[in-house]
Amino acid sequence: MDYFVTNHGPLFIVGMPRSGTKLLRNLLNRHPKIYIDTMETVFLPFWYQHWQNYGDLSDYQRFKAFYHKNLKLRYMRNYLKLNRLVTASDWYQNCRTYDTAGVFEGLIRSQTENDRDSDVIWGDKTPSYLVQIPLIKKIYPDARIIHIIRDVRDYCLSLHHTWNKNMLRAAQRWVDYVDKARTDGKGIKGYLEVTYENILKNPKRELQIICEFIGVGFDSAMLTLLRPSDTSGDAKGKAFIVRNNTRKYETRMAPQIRQMIEMIAVDRLRELGYPILYQGPARRIGKVRMHFYKLVDGMNLIRRGKIQNISDVVTTSATFRY
Repeated sequence: MDYFVTNHGPLFIVGMPRSGTKLLRNLLNRHPKIYIDTMETVFLPFWYQHWQNYGDLSDYQRFKAFYHKNLKLRYMRNYLKLNRLVTASDWYQNCRTYDTAGVFEGLIRSQTENDRDSDVIWGDKTPSYLVQIPLIKKIYPDARIIHIIRDVRDYCLSLHHTWNKNMLRAAQRWVDYVDKARTDGKGIKGYLEVTYENILKNPKRELQIICEFIGVGFDSAMLTLLRPSDTSGDAKGKAFIVRNNTRKYETRMAPQIRQMIEMIAVDRLRELGYPILYQGPARRIGKVRMHFYKLVDGMNLIRRGKIQNISDVVTTSATFRY
């Protein structure tokens, strides 16, 4: 089959955590002309904010110092554990330019084993870049951004199951961040919204739409997975699309919690076409209560070992305040 490639990247997949970003990445990576990094970067906004501090990275000695400074990042530590971390020399050689855009592309292309002259579309799947769409388009004006949205009720349920997050805080954050992404994406070239539910219901149709958006021909290999996409939840360990992994809230969520979540997100649920029972006006959670829930959620992350290194806290806070 011949493919028509109109761009070589970047392609960013964004969305709230537990919304199907990993599933979508793994399906797209089955395409021979797409390779999205299997590690989340998180640090791109932090790099951009501090780029002037790194000096002229076209000087290889400065680049090596930059390389060693970034070995503290979780992204780098994860690749090091797998014995697959790019060398400073290979990374340097793979950079088209030595600004933020060129160095970031050089890293992703190096880690995905596609050199800078490859016609493979390179990409990144970092959910928290949901709130960084203007920055992504500033760094990469031709970037394609796919925003995947999941029903807030199933999202909250999954987040609570996986990380013991407070579901009401999760619902308010879902509204705020999904709203921001949709506002930032409205009217700009290279932004596409898809829903997790539609991908499960009709993966071929949704992937054909995505392929057209990206500029590649659809490949039937994208309908299958080589390995499981999820490490928790009902899709854990399953190397196929779990088509019935929706509307879990109907049987697993207390009615009063469901009503409160629908009250918080009622306007967005209607706009996105999700069925709802609540018929009243939308109401926000107050700042004091949100702050309390945040403290409790933070302690739960520490207990579960999700925050272990101060560099993770710094780079994450520059991107998406969990």
